[in-house]
Amino acid sequence: MVLIPILDNYTLLTKSEKTIADYIVNNPEKAFELNANELSECTGTSPATVGRFARKIGFESFVDAKLKMIRMSGSQQETGKSLFINKNDSYEACTQKLLAQITDVCNSASRGVDFKMMEEIVRKILKADTIYLAGIAASSIVAMDLNLKLIRLDRKTHYSLDPHVNLLGAMTSTNKDVLIAFSYSGTTKIVVETLKEAKRKGAYTIAITGNANSDLAQQATRTLSSPALEQKLRIGAVSSHYSQQFISDLLFLSLITNLYDVADSLIMNTSDVLDKLK
Repeated sequence: MVLIPILDNYTLLTKSEKTIADYIVNNPEKAFELNANELSECTGTSPATVGRFARKIGFESFVDAKLKMIRMSGSQQETGKSLFINKNDSYEACTQKLLAQITDVCNSASRGVDFKMMEEIVRKILKADTIYLAGIAASSIVAMDLNLKLIRLDRKTHYSLDPHVNLLGAMTSTNKDVLIAFSYSGTTKIVVETLKEAKRKGAYTIAITGNANSDLAQQATRTLSSPALEQKLRIGAVSSHYSQQFISDLLFLSLITNLYDVADSLIMNTSDVLDKLK
């Protein structure tokens, strides 16, 4: 995967180097056309920082990094339209390639976790009166899944598949509440506005996004990174979905460790209620 060298070493980078990494991840085609001086101007850094960034992700220089990553990109292009599967792949081959894709994504996401920040986020969620969630399109699937899991832990939540309802809900939040917003790009307007509205109301806001420089990430109280390895043509947001799902499930499991003595009975109680309806 062309961006793996960056994502695998992301946590080792300085703030300025992460700015360069984020720019390349979000603008790979444009970034690969630039030289070190031009990239430094686009990212507000220095040519020396660009050089240090290239060495930290495993290359001798930015020129070396660019050439080798372009070759990696070119090898993917041979399959046609940046897909990670081939036209004549068997179902077994598709299975193995999907498994490899998911594994790469989850490994990259795990390496980017700030556990000190996760501890703070979990503490805020446990104390929250209401947990608001927001996310549309592919991100709505992850948001809905977390909403259901939180309910099973006896947390009071607010979430709707209608993003306008989520925005209206955020308008009723207080400084005793938490809002979790999902958006891989971090630029989905209504999700950004929902988070901003909750922030204006004093709520503790969490962004789960693959774009650390996005408006969503910058506006949030805390941001959990969900890096993905998407090509320009995304196959049903495969990579970003599993990246967000990994972070969401990690958050859920972290909550369970704090509710361990009662979590099992809480989950079983909801299962018993649902079983009566079958």
